[in-house]
Amino acid sequence: MPDITTRNIAFSALVIATIAALLAAVVLLARQNDNAPILIIPPQEYPAQAAAPGSSPAQSQSEGLIDLNTASVNLLDTLPGIGPALAQAIIDFRENVHPFQSIAEVQEVSKIGPVTYENIRKLVTVSESP
Repeated sequence: MPDITTRNIAFSALVIATIAALLAAVVLLARQNDNAPILIIPPQEYPAQAAAPGSSPAQSQSEGLIDLNTASVNLLDTLPGIGPALAQAIIDFRENVHPFQSIAEVQEVSKIGPVTYENIRKLVTVSESP
C-alpha cells in the first residue's frame, strides 16, 4: 500500500474536485431547455417597441421613426448598436453643438461610424429645429 503523503492527498482532492465540477456541469446542461423559442426582432420593428415609459408622441415621428432631435436616452438606447452612453452622447451633441439637420450628421457624434450609421439610418429621422 502506498504511503499517505501530502502530495497524494492533494492529488486525490484535485481528482474529487474535478469529478464534482464535471457532475455539476452535466446537471446544469440537463436542466437547460434546448427547445426554448428564440425571438428575433427585425431592425424595422425596434422603433415600434421603443415606446419607453414617459416618452411622448413628439419623440417618435410618423411610421415609428425615432427623432434624433427630441428622443430621450431610453428611446435612443433601443436602436441597434446604441447603448446608454452613446445615446447620451447623441443628446449632448444636439444640445451642445447644434440640433441635427440631417440623419447623416449623427456620424459627427464620437463613436458613431459607418457601420452604426447604416444600422440606424432607416430607423431615425430629424425634425425641424426650433
